[in-house]
Amino acid sequence: MSFHRPIPIDITLKAMKCVCKIGINNKREGLYGTDFFMRVSDELNYLITAYHIINENLINENITLEIWNKNILNLKSDWRYIKYFPRPIDITAIEILETDNIYKDIEFLDYVHDLNYTGYKIYKNADIFTIQYTFGKNPTSAGNVIEIHENMEFAHNIPTDFGSGGCPIILLDNNINLLKVIGIHQSKDKENKVGYAKFIFQIINEIN
Repeated sequence: MSFHRPIPIDITLKAMKCVCKIGINNKREGLYGTDFFMRVSDELNYLITAYHIINENLINENITLEIWNKNILNLKSDWRYIKYFPRPIDITAIEILETDNIYKDIEFLDYVHDLNYTGYKIYKNADIFTIQYTFGKNPTSAGNVIEIHENMEFAHNIPTDFGSGGCPIILLDNNINLLKVIGIHQSKDKENKVGYAKFIFQIINEIN
């Protein structure tokens, strides 16, 4: 059995500014999930969430974001670059503009471009964590990579629950200046307590 390291408080506080709760409220249903802000390049910043939460059928509904300081904000879809990836990828990427009123209250995660970065290899038992909005008392949860699959997915043992779909899997390397997302949580085998995630660079390749 592998044991994850505790998450330093400075890393936790910075990560919380990169993650928020996203919701859709309409007459038919009330959906919510976790999403995060990510920098793809100097010109492009995205809000990344699950396709089953935000997709072509719901994008014109009232999208609300609850950011780290509990502010509730609306995100309008007008004049944005949006990419949809249905299952099995299950990701929606929404462009974030500097003119958005949320811009001053958030930070953007960088991402790991491949399985190696700055000499650090993403490997089995690597320490990872996430911020997730499941209406639990503590949104921070840590674990380990437990298996890397050939289809560029990986298994992890971070505890997750309903509402965590779309949350980032962040590499825990004790360097707040290198806070990087390695993957996106997608599903969970509840019986075996194993979560499954897609490596983020696979998603960025699709977006680009």
